[in-house]
Amino acid sequence: MATKQANRADIRVIETDPHADAIAWAGPSITSITQPVKLGLFEDGSPVRVPCCGGMGCSRACPGRASPAE
Repeated sequence: MATKQANRADIRVIETDPHADAIAWAGPSITSITQPVKLGLFEDGSPVRVPCCGGMGCSRACPGRASPAE
C-alpha cells in the first residue's frame, strides 16, 4: 500500500536478489542487417524484436533503400 504523504516513504525489503541468475546469451539472433534484432524477452517469454533498418537510423546500410541525399 503506497503512502501519499510527502513526509513518508514505503520501503520494500526482499531476501533474495531477483536479478542474481543471469539469462545465458544464445548467440547472434540474425544473419543480416535487414532482419529484426532480438533485444530480449517480454514478460510472457516471447522475443522482443526491433528492426534496425527501414527507419531514420540506417538507410545507407540497407539494400534497396535510397540514401538520404537521393
